[in-house]
Amino acid sequence: MKKIKKSYKKIIHEEKVKESAPLPHQSAKEEGLQDTISRIIPNWIDVLVKPEETFKREKPITNLKTGVIYTIFGFIILGIISGILSMSLFGIPGIVLSAIFAPILGLVVLLIYATGYFAMAKILGGAGTFGAQYFVVAIVLSPILVLNSIVGIIPLAGGYLALLVGLYAMYPLTLGIKEAHQLNLLKSVIAMLIPTIILTILFAILLSPAGEAAPMSV
Repeated sequence: MKKIKKSYKKIIHEEKVKESAPLPHQSAKEEGLQDTISRIIPNWIDVLVKPEETFKREKPITNLKTGVIYTIFGFIILGIISGILSMSLFGIPGIVLSAIFAPILGLVVLLIYATGYFAMAKILGGAGTFGAQYFVVAIVLSPILVLNSIVGIIPLAGGYLALLVGLYAMYPLTLGIKEAHQLNLLKSVIAMLIPTIILTILFAILLSPAGEAAPMSV
C-alpha cells in the first residue's frame, strides 16, 4: 500500500512539473526585456540571411511590444551614427539629442508603414494581427536602415550600395507578411509592394526641400 501511495505521489508530482514547465512558445512570449534585447542583433542577422526560417521561429513573439523594443533599439543606433556623422556641427550634444529623438521618429515612420502593409494584407484576406505586422516591419527595417546608414558613407559606391540594401529589404518583408497573415506568395508581394511604393513617394514629397517647390506667380 505504501508503495502504491509513493508511486501515486510521484506521478502527481511529475504531472505538476509538466504543467508548470513553460512551453517553448510560452517562454518566448514571456521573456524579459533583457532577454529580448540580447536576441535583437542575432535576430537581425537571421532575418536578413534566412528570413523564412526566422519568421517561423519567432512567430510566438511577433507582437507590438517586441516590435517597439526592436524599433527603439535600432533607432538609438541610427541616432548615434547620425550624431557622429554630424559631430563637427553639433558635437556631443548632437549625438545625445539624435539618440533620443531618432527612436520617436522611427516609431512614427514604422507605424505608418506597418499600417499600410496591414491594411493591404487585410484587403487581400490576411489573417494576422497588427502587432504581428508591426513586428515584421520592425525586425526587417531596423537592421536595414542601420546597414544603410553605414554603407551610405562609403565614398562613391555608398549611394548604390544603400539602394541595393533597400531593394533587398523587400524580400524579407514579403516573407514576413506571408507568415504573419498566412497569404500566398503573390498576395504577399502585392501587400508589400503597393504600400511601399505609395508611402515612399509620399515621404519623398514631404521631405523634399521647400526650396524645390515651384515659385508662386504674382
